[in-house]
Parts: sequence; structure tokens; C-alpha cells
Amino acid sequence: MKERLKELRKELGLSQRVFCQALGLNQTTYASFETGERQIKEAYIKLICKVYNVNEEWLTTGTGKMFLPKFASSTIELLEIYDALIPPLQDYLLQQIRELKKLQDRL
Repeated sequence: MKERLKELRKELGLSQRVFCQALGLNQTTYASFETGERQIKEAYIKLICKVYNVNEEWLTTGTGKMFLPKFASSTIELLEIYDALIPPLQDYLLQQIRELKKLQDRL
């Protein structure tokens, strides 16, 4: 994984110092992950993936693409609206979306 950490950081065009600042990590600690001196903890893996939109499978195993796809603003808006609804209305919304999908499939 140490090679993928370096590859990611270089792909982002960041120094270790800048990369670590966004994560709230000490540069010395992070450097030990890149050299393989220390094994990176799962919490740091998840944090890197969240902050930099990285595919966790790629980071841990090398499988798949480096980055996750970015959502369109309309998708984010839909998720925010859904999340703000009470559970019965969330269920209703899902039911309506399924019906719209069925209708589209018939067209």
C-alpha cells in the first residue's frame, strides 16, 4: 500500500506536508506509512478516502480506479432532500422513484 499512497499523493500534486495537513496527521507519521515503517490503520485509510474521494478498494488492494466518481450536483441535492425527510416520506419517495423507473423502462 505504501506505493499507492505515494502514487495518490503525487497524482494530487501534493507534498507530504500539504497532504497531511488536510488529514490532521503529523508528517512524520504519514512519512512512515509511505516508507512502510509503520502499517497504516484502517481509520487513516478511511479518512484518506473520504478527504480525497479515493476508492478504498484501490488504496488497500490496488484493484479498481484510484478515485471514486463524483456525483452531479442534482444527485447531491436529491440525497440531501431524501436525508431531510422523515422515514415514512423516505419510503414514499423511494416507491415513487421505483414507479418512475418502471414507467421509463416501458417507454
